[in-house]
Amino acid sequence: MPKAKIHIQLTIILILQFCFFVSNAKEVSFERITSKDGLSQNDVLSTFKDSQGYMWFAH
Repeated sequence: MPKAKIHIQLTIILILQFCFFVSNAKEVSFERITSKDGLSQNDVLSTFKDSQGYMWFAH
């Protein structure tokens, strides 16, 4: 099989995989919380997600 044909096939496969992953991506939203919102500091040095899905942030 010619190299050009292999490159075209690989390119098509990669494009299709990219489209599949993008179409299945979940929407992610972020909210910025600062010391003005009651935090003691604006830095986060550690994160943890517990078994119930709660996120914990530590300085």
